[in-house]
Amino acid sequence: MTPRVSVIFVNYRSHDLLQRAVASLRKTHPPDLVEIVVVDNGSPEPLPAFPEAWQVRTLRLRRNVGYGPAVNLAARYATGTYLVAANPDLEFRDQEVIRLARYLDEHPEVGAVIPQYVNPVPGGGVRKQPSARRFHRIPYVLFGRISPLSRLWPENRFTREFLALETLRAAGPVEIEVAVGAFLMVRRSLFEELGGFDPDFFLFSEDSDLCYRIWQAGYRVVLLPQVELLHHHGAVRRRVRARPRYWRMKAVLLFLRKHGRFPAPVHALLGLGFAFSVALYLFLEAWEVVFQ
Repeated sequence: MTPRVSVIFVNYRSHDLLQRAVASLRKTHPPDLVEIVVVDNGSPEPLPAFPEAWQVRTLRLRRNVGYGPAVNLAARYATGTYLVAANPDLEFRDQEVIRLARYLDEHPEVGAVIPQYVNPVPGGGVRKQPSARRFHRIPYVLFGRISPLSRLWPENRFTREFLALETLRAAGPVEIEVAVGAFLMVRRSLFEELGGFDPDFFLFSEDSDLCYRIWQAGYRVVLLPQVELLHHHGAVRRRVRARPRYWRMKAVLLFLRKHGRFPAPVHALLGLGFAFSVALYLFLEAWEVVFQ
């Protein structure tokens, strides 16, 4: 039987997290319904040894080609009707994958769907993580999730809008502009029609770009709050410290150049502003380490 869903994990220096994610997925989802494909994205450590019964397909790359390009490569080998780009810092507790696939089965107008991510908290329990975003616009660039301005004024209007915090109160399916791509389920036919992830995005904003093109193609992107998926948020990123700041800045600039309509001087100012933002963020981070 052809698996209905192919879950693609991209691994880079996160072998212990990957082991937990794959184990929890296989414990809750049988191989005849969910295929697991692991892409080792040029990680210096060898992949963990998965039990043969888990039926994990692996693809080893000699160098880190970026997140989106790695998913694109794995998609060629995947066989599911639906494709999932998944992070290794997930943990499955119920049949989340099947429930999301069922929603796509019942709603042909929806091109992509995500669950409500929840983060574990010390002492037990979970809290909801903002799982949606709005497309990058100038105010949201200045007041993004990790912007120094957002840290100084966390309750400002633009940060709340960019993080789509109203979705945290949703009781049923809600349309969103951008799905946070920790676990992004897309129709395979649509993914192939759109050419997959844009390979120009090495890391970050590849989900924003894909969602933008899904909306342009006439499909919807939906968050399903009744399906909660445990996300150990930031567990992967903390292992690669300063470089993500650069990749995030570069990705947002690329998105604005690709989908925005700004003259060249505006893009130049944005580049300078981002450079200042990254420098200020790292300074504040160092300040906290020294003076806390």
